[in-house]
Amino acid sequence: MISVDEDDDVQFHIPSPKVTSYGVSYSFKTPVSLPQLWGTAENEEDTSGVEPDSGEDVPDEEQEHMHVIWNAGVTGGLARPIKKVAVEYQDGTEGEERIEMPPLLASQNFQFGATVTPNIQTLVGTKGIWAKHPFSLLKDSQISFNALLLPAPTLKASIARAFQPIPGTKPFQVSVTSIHTRSLGETAPSFEIQVSREVAKQKIGTMTWNSGVVQWPEFLLSQFPSIGMGAQSAIASANEVSNLQFGLISLPKQGQAAIDFDDDDEESGEMDEDVRHLLKKKRQIDQSAEAWQTYLQVTPGGGAFVLSYSRNLFSGKPADDPVKTEWSSEGYFPMPSMDQARAVRLEISSVLGLDMTLNWTIKGVRRVGEYTRVGLGIGIADKGIMMTVSWHRLGQNINIPIIVCPASEATSGAAALTAIFPWLAYCAIEFGYIRPRDRKLRRQAAAKRHRELKKLIPKKREESLQAIELMTDQVQRRQAREEAQDGLVIQKAEYGYIPPVNKKPKNGFAEPRVIDVTIPVAALVNRGQLVIPGKTIKFQILGFHDPAPLLPKRLKIWYRFQGRDHFVEAGDKEDIACPMRTHFISE
Repeated sequence: MISVDEDDDVQFHIPSPKVTSYGVSYSFKTPVSLPQLWGTAENEEDTSGVEPDSGEDVPDEEQEHMHVIWNAGVTGGLARPIKKVAVEYQDGTEGEERIEMPPLLASQNFQFGATVTPNIQTLVGTKGIWAKHPFSLLKDSQISFNALLLPAPTLKASIARAFQPIPGTKPFQVSVTSIHTRSLGETAPSFEIQVSREVAKQKIGTMTWNSGVVQWPEFLLSQFPSIGMGAQSAIASANEVSNLQFGLISLPKQGQAAIDFDDDDEESGEMDEDVRHLLKKKRQIDQSAEAWQTYLQVTPGGGAFVLSYSRNLFSGKPADDPVKTEWSSEGYFPMPSMDQARAVRLEISSVLGLDMTLNWTIKGVRRVGEYTRVGLGIGIADKGIMMTVSWHRLGQNINIPIIVCPASEATSGAAALTAIFPWLAYCAIEFGYIRPRDRKLRRQAAAKRHRELKKLIPKKREESLQAIELMTDQVQRRQAREEAQDGLVIQKAEYGYIPPVNKKPKNGFAEPRVIDVTIPVAALVNRGQLVIPGKTIKFQILGFHDPAPLLPKRLKIWYRFQGRDHFVEAGDKEDIACPMRTHFISE
């Protein structure tokens, strides 16, 4: 709890926590098939006796006629009744004691309703009258009905469709909603119209207009005195005013599904510096997932300016040693699973009123499991400085609001301290314990696996030397024929780990670990050509072995073709095709 004394000094104290209110809601979605609902078969119309092709898959949306989302919720306060009891003390005196009774749940708001979204194309079809104007407009429209039974019967009917006034341009997404909160004998239905359009890449402009309460015109009221709102309905609808809202939404940029460049190329220095810089910048943009939206809302009683911003913080590659492959000559040895450093989703929202009052909220959300996220938010609201603890998992949400400073004592200094302290505590835990622990565990696992595989290198080297000895005479004869024909002659070939040249290698990885594979590479030459597909695991080629387990390796080949020297270098996942003009070494 934060309080401010008369000298504007901020004080911290921990009060006894008390639960004052609660809220529980539940919703679930279920598909509804009308033929099954009416007790008829879905394929009743098919009377030809010809069975459909079982190999053809029928889309789910064609079979699902509609789906219904049921919603139920209850909110209220938690009251502790006090009972006065007359007691007699040991000295004979009598008095009155106040005893707290068990808490009572007071339901202030209970709601129950459903949202029905029919599949118009499946229900009515596209033939007959439905293929003619204006019914054909329903073909590509989305229609939904939202009925609320409690606490007050309410019906909302919505229809949304895309319109393209000029062919070849971005379409307008138009949604019209009719809201029925009272009987037609009191007021006309209120309307809400929303229009949105993509104005730029990842930018969407929106406009929303709500009519508020729509009263019947005077000439109808004079003709039918029985219609119109009573005093009670007029007072209850005082806050239902019209509003106009303009907004601009910026969506986060989506990363590409596939990686355009190999990490081995980036680490080994083969990639151009400008390309590496652009790739790094693109990855940072994709990982940050910046998004923002701004709204300007105008009502007859005032207005407000709303700005929201969100992005990922503390995201990046896993912190580990330069281990780029989990394959070795002994097979696949996966490292302990370690995802990218889990980012914190920072969400900032602020509302500025016409009277220059400012309400703001800062929230951080972090993924703690495969499907679980937790969040902590701090903000200034009407009740004061409020802290919100949230938990999300597979559509289940738990939000716990905590008032840390009442509105009468809330100041900017108290709000800043409330926001800074949790942030500093998180940074201390994340960078002082969690990430160093993950780096240490992964480094230990990689070192252990590397030591195990390193013990097998002498055995693999001996096997490769025996294979080279057996093929040397035959390969030398074939190379002699190639040289006599001015064909492809392998002069030298090396395979292994080569330290990167664009940065200083870590301790223990500064020296190259290569082997001579001239004879095994020359054995692959066939009719003056050398082809090694990228899918080929190079250390499994006959005569090769893995001199640097779990490290990125490259193959260098010096060869002579038509009396001229050539050179080619490739990573483990790259193709090699010789001869090529690009391999020519100019003098």
